[in-house]
Amino acid sequence: MNTSVATNFTLLHKIIERDYVPWYRNRNLLPVAAGMTAFGGAYYFSHREEVPISGRKRLMTVSAAEERQLGSMAYYEIVTKYRSRILSPRHEYSIFVRSVAEKIIRASGMTDMQWEINVIQSPEVNTFVLPGNIVL
Repeated sequence: MNTSVATNFTLLHKIIERDYVPWYRNRNLLPVAAGMTAFGGAYYFSHREEVPISGRKRLMTVSAAEERQLGSMAYYEIVTKYRSRILSPRHEYSIFVRSVAEKIIRASGMTDMQWEINVIQSPEVNTFVLPGNIVL
């Protein structure tokens, strides 16, 4: 007899004879589930922080310093990859993007932060902000 068929037959036999206990009724799993729930709740509540601008709470699994470091690393990779396509700050597209970004920054109330705004020449219209207030 095939082993998977034998396994299925054994499982079916236990169900029929009522020896089978579903996982949610297994008393041995209760302490494990309670421990995981307690750990998850403690982790969530210990890693919440208030967003200064909106006042909302959010889950933050990395520190602000780690976040800035990740942003700097990503910025270095992007600048290295697109070095020849980064436009000068005096280019007309850079001036236009900077003016739009400054309006958004003023409207959001984040004028007290230092922002770095770069434009990459590309047929694709896209923008994003890296941690550390870097706009590309």
